[in-house]
Amino acid sequence: MVSMRPALVTGGSGFIGSYICRALAEVGWRVHGAFGRHEEHVPPASRIRSVHVDLARSGSIARVLDSIRPHLIVHTAAMSALKDCEQRPEMARLVNTKATADLADWCRQNDAHLIFFSTDQVFDGSEGSYSESDPPSPIHVYGRTKAEAEERVLESGATASVLRLSLVYGPSPGGQRSHHEQVLLAVRQNERLRFFSDEYRNPILAADVAAVVVELAAMEGLGLLHLAGPDRMSRVDFGRAILRAFGHEHVDFDTVTLAEANMMPRRPPDLSLDTSRARGLLTRTPRGVRDGLGLLAAEESRLA
Repeated sequence: MVSMRPALVTGGSGFIGSYICRALAEVGWRVHGAFGRHEEHVPPASRIRSVHVDLARSGSIARVLDSIRPHLIVHTAAMSALKDCEQRPEMARLVNTKATADLADWCRQNDAHLIFFSTDQVFDGSEGSYSESDPPSPIHVYGRTKAEAEERVLESGATASVLRLSLVYGPSPGGQRSHHEQVLLAVRQNERLRFFSDEYRNPILAADVAAVVVELAAMEGLGLLHLAGPDRMSRVDFGRAILRAFGHEHVDFDTVTLAEANMMPRRPPDLSLDTSRARGLLTRTPRGVRDGLGLLAAEESRLA
């Protein structure tokens, strides 16, 4: 058990951050879950406290850091909506790049450990099976700001791990944040489902992400690391797996290509990740989609 050392989790009210808050508290960290708007989504627990931070303002970040003096910072918060980033690129750089650099600089100056969540969206999706040695090639503002943030962290001199994360699923604080929740909500509301046939990711269960963070928190910084599930899947195959796991095999759906959808900004088609480096360094292995969805379906059935 960790001896009640302080940890700061940015995005503590968010989908991934809320899992990490709980997981760190369970192993003895004194967790401060940072929120921007939804304090009610920071998990309520004896070892978790909520704290407000505005990532667009360096002064807000500095005040929180100097008050808490964390030994560990897990930075999950970001401006992640692709369209919002395209419409407000300067705000995206403030939140995604500058705030991350501020956190890394503080960690270097105060001998703290930083775990920074980046994204598979730093790649253009033209190849797939990307390893950590492949150079970033972002095609939209969000991807560019996260790639720039990665560079700032890795060059900061801080003890840090930079995690490029794939598509995460699992129950979220609001009940409709993750992809599997959105699919099930559409089924309940009798909405017609539509899945991309040519977008590929490696879905990973949120609880498995949190378990990896707990392991990383007890290690030295590992630099750049791809964190994803073992299954490379199209959105069609993932959607079909969700429907099957929750007993909705009978539900029809439409398939569409990225080109047919004509989304702006353009989405990278194949963001599958090579996770061999993570498998070689970590003891926790993310579950495959079948096992992960089976676990969620069994829990839903138990609570019904």
